Amino acid sequence: MTESSETPEQILRISAGYMAAKFLFVASRIGLFEALAQGSRTVAQLSSVIDVPERSTRIVADAMVSVGLVNREGDAYSNAPVAQTFLAGATPADRRPMLRWWDQISYPTWQRLEAAVRTGEPQTAPLSAAEQTMLSLGMEVSTSASAAALPGRYSFSAHQRLLDLGGGTGSFARAALGRNPQLSATLFELPQTAVVAARHVDGLADRDRLNIVEGDLFDDPIPKDHDVLLLANVIHLFPPDRSRILLSRVREAAPDGARLLLVDLWTDPTHTDPAFAALLSGEFLLVGGGQAYSVEEAAELLADTGWRFDEHQPLAGPASLVLATAG
Repeated sequence: MTESSETPEQILRISAGYMAAKFLFVASRIGLFEALAQGSRTVAQLSSVIDVPERSTRIVADAMVSVGLVNREGDAYSNAPVAQTFLAGATPADRRPMLRWWDQISYPTWQRLEAAVRTGEPQTAPLSAAEQTMLSLGMEVSTSASAAALPGRYSFSAHQRLLDLGGGTGSFARAALGRNPQLSATLFELPQTAVVAARHVDGLADRDRLNIVEGDLFDDPIPKDHDVLLLANVIHLFPPDRSRILLSRVREAAPDGARLLLVDLWTDPTHTDPAFAALLSGEFLLVGGGQAYSVEEAAELLADTGWRFDEHQPLAGPASLVLATAG
């Protein structure tokens, strides 16, 4: 019998992934990256600033060194460029709201992944008002790149009224409004999320052109008289039968010739590329019984519900854009 040259390194790296994630969440929560925003500090200095014992400060800081988010020279620690940009609160590209959502809402939910896999059913509980705010702001941050890219990829210049369905804080609609002065938008969201959105956009530019309407995508009338409709990161939340119902309801509310924009983590036919989408299917299964769908499956869903599939385009990162027309 020939001895295998295989090692368990790949298994160890994957199975220990939660350790790196949790260290990152804790480092962010205790303010490690913010404490290094102005320059390097020793463990003693860090400990004093973040009010954490020196020994555990060093443990967390060294863990962040090991994953490349913090640099260390002797006993002095400093943020790596990626942490300085996204985790120190020093730039508009702050990703800390996303980490708070993943740590306090998503991470505990993943403890129930086995139940979701065995039953095919979502495993989430209702969110408190504070949790809904955390989720909405985290989602806005996590999808900020695709929201910013959308009006550059698709021209809204021929449109007058945009309907953003299930659009969270309205970040995609606001990006479109910012580059199209002729455009007005309606954000259609669940009541608890709509409250967060209204509070979040209060006083922002173009607020007077954004109307927020409370409603359920499956149970309440969908606003009509919009010539372009957007579902960003919504289809993946539901299993195929629910997605068909949703797209049919949206089609009923859309005039002939209206354009439909589907922003999502559309995959290849194997559902493994982009790889991040394959992993996030666990999140979608947990939250709504959904999954990441392939472009081919998107085309089938659209054909089944009165839409004409037009094209698939890249957008930003793993997100991409499917375009369709009513009729």
